[in-house]
Amino acid sequence: MGPNIYNDFQPNALKYKHPDVIISMMFIRFKHQELQNALLRSPDVVLLGPRQVGKTTLALDVAQPDGGYLDLESPEDSSKLSNAGAEIDLLLTWPNGEHWAIEIKRSTTPKVERGFYSACEDIQPSRRWMIYPGSQCYPLGDGIEVMSLHSVMQALV
Repeated sequence: MGPNIYNDFQPNALKYKHPDVIISMMFIRFKHQELQNALLRSPDVVLLGPRQVGKTTLALDVAQPDGGYLDLESPEDSSKLSNAGAEIDLLLTWPNGEHWAIEIKRSTTPKVERGFYSACEDIQPSRRWMIYPGSQCYPLGDGIEVMSLHSVMQALV
């Protein structure tokens, strides 16, 4: 972790020269504990707010050595959040680490989209299900099984 900005900060020295710094530091001090608590509840937290209020400073100060920081205004960082349309409607992760990918379709003749294939290639789920409004269950190919909602519910129970 870098230098502690709270111990090193001298508000009186900057009070008249840079009042915006005072506001930024107040924001950081106020939100520091709130951000730490949020990270205890979830591994991913997004900081949103106006420019120049100290979001980056706060994120870097709170981030763990093995943690990550992404700047959403950076094209390079933004591309890390998306894998060219990779999409799974529901991903079940079991305690043993096994993943089940579920795609939900409204059509009675469902078709697999490229994004589902792409996401499954990345995640390598052990089961790939496509839920549709029909009543029949049948294999679609590439390890994907088309199932009714009722069949999926029975398989989960």
